[in-house]
Amino acid sequence: MLPVAVELSDVAQRVAWLLKEIWHGSQTQMAREISMRQSAISNVITGRQEPGRQLLTAMGMHPAINAGWLLTGQGTHFPEGCNLPVATTLFRGLPHEHVDCLGGSLNVPVEEYRPSRYWIEVTSENPWVGHRTLHIAIGDRVLLEPDRIGWPEDLTGFPCLVWTSRQRFQFSVIENTTGEEVRVELPEEISPEEVAQGKRHRVITFPGDPPAPPSEHSSNWQPRTALVAVGLARYGRFGSSGPECRGQNRSMSGTSYPTDPTSGTLGVLRK
Repeated sequence: MLPVAVELSDVAQRVAWLLKEIWHGSQTQMAREISMRQSAISNVITGRQEPGRQLLTAMGMHPAINAGWLLTGQGTHFPEGCNLPVATTLFRGLPHEHVDCLGGSLNVPVEEYRPSRYWIEVTSENPWVGHRTLHIAIGDRVLLEPDRIGWPEDLTGFPCLVWTSRQRFQFSVIENTTGEEVRVELPEEISPEEVAQGKRHRVITFPGDPPAPPSEHSSNWQPRTALVAVGLARYGRFGSSGPECRGQNRSMSGTSYPTDPTSGTLGVLRK
C-alpha cells in the first residue's frame, strides 16, 4: 500500500517552512542549532506529532526566526536582520568555539544568517584585494562560512581561508571544484620546481576539517592543507568596483539588496 499523505497543521507547516528556508531541509543541523532532538523535529514534519511548547520556544529564540509569526502566522517570517560576530583573530572551527577571537558584530540580512558564519576585515596584506576575479577592497568585511552545509554547490571563484601544510592561515581563491576536491591558488605552497613548470595551485580533498595536531602517539603525523572557510558576501564601499555593483547588489546566494555607493552595503564578491 502507498503511504497516506498527512496534512500538517498550520503551525507544523510553518515549522517545516523554516526548516527548508533556514536549514535547507537538514533536520540534523536544525536540531543542533536549537538544542533539540532530531526525532522531535522529524515527528512534527511527518505529522506524527504537533509542535510542542519546548520545540516552539527553542525555535522562537533563534535570532533568524520571528517567534510571533511562528506561533500565530501573523507578521513577517523573519526579523528585520541579525547580527554576526566579527573575528579579530583567525581560527579554525565555529565562532562559538572561539569567543576569545571575536570582537564586535555586524548586521546581516536574515537570508544570509547562519550561526556558523562570521565577518573578517580585509587588510592591505590580503591577496583578495586587487584579485582579478574579486570585488574586494581594503577595509571591506567579508562574510565567512566554515560549515560545509552552508556552502554553495559550485565554489568556483569564491574567496576562501585555508590552513596550509606550513601550519598557518592563507587567504586564497577557489579556481574550480571537481567532486570532492577543490583547486585553490596557493603560491607559497608550491615548490620552486613546480613554479618553474607554471604551477600555482593546490588540490584540497574534502572533508575540509583541519587535522588534529600531533601527539606523542602520532609519530607519522603529517600536516596537510585544509579548507577552513568560504567567503560568501562582502560589506563595504563599492566606489568604482564596476557595472555589476551599480543599482542593486547581490550576495552570493543571489538575493538582492538596495545599494548606496556612498555607504557600507552588502554586495557581490566576484566580478
